[in-house]
Amino acid sequence: MKKVMWLVLVGLMGTAGMTNADLIHHWALDETSLAWNGSVWVDVYDSISGNPVGQLWGYGAADPVNADVIGQPGVPLYPGDTAYNFTEPSGISGVFLNNKTPLPANGDFTVKVWMKTTNLHTVQGHLFSNNNNQAGRANLYLLNGALGWFHNGGVSIVDATDDKGSIFDGNWHEVGIARQGDRFDLLRDGIVVASANSSVAFAATESWMIGRGRSYGGDYDGFIADVKVYDHYIPEPASLLLLGLGAFALRKGKTA
Repeated sequence: MKKVMWLVLVGLMGTAGMTNADLIHHWALDETSLAWNGSVWVDVYDSISGNPVGQLWGYGAADPVNADVIGQPGVPLYPGDTAYNFTEPSGISGVFLNNKTPLPANGDFTVKVWMKTTNLHTVQGHLFSNNNNQAGRANLYLLNGALGWFHNGGVSIVDATDDKGSIFDGNWHEVGIARQGDRFDLLRDGIVVASANSSVAFAATESWMIGRGRSYGGDYDGFIADVKVYDHYIPEPASLLLLGLGAFALRKGKTA
């Protein structure tokens, strides 16, 4: 029995090893202070590149940015983690990433975003977006109590399994989008909740944003932390578990 369980663990480790994805971008949103450059708040870091390429939009020099937006308590799973709080009167705040190609135009990737909100968003609240009404635009968003992904000319998918409350409960949830080949998978707390196929490339004409659309609008109301982009498709944990159980069943059949 011990040998069988060991083989299952080895199988799981091997499977995980085969699906390891490199983290190519990580906006931890852990800043406790930002710099005013005369027109905008700067120094939002991508910790993978180490460059202060991001800028906080929607605030003037006199706004209490450090107290109200940054340095908020983050995901409880990560002690000491902090987050940005995009709930504020202007309704247009967000992080301008100054990066037009965080996602490959074609090819596998995974985006993961930690978010917390009680707002069902009667207008789109963009979590990760380059939407400026251009062809090929895309955005991961919340609308009317559901998580969605839109890619102009490509796919539009919505989490139809949600009860319009499970990620609007004031708790932290990890949501995202992943592409493998031509298939896009919408992710909620590690589970694929909707899928669609498209071979259309992303536009590379506009920089991506966190917490709003590239254009005026698409403002998200809530907390965001640890936005990550991987250069491979990452299957949900349930898939790995099923693969491991399959290996276990095969082994059991041989020894019965």
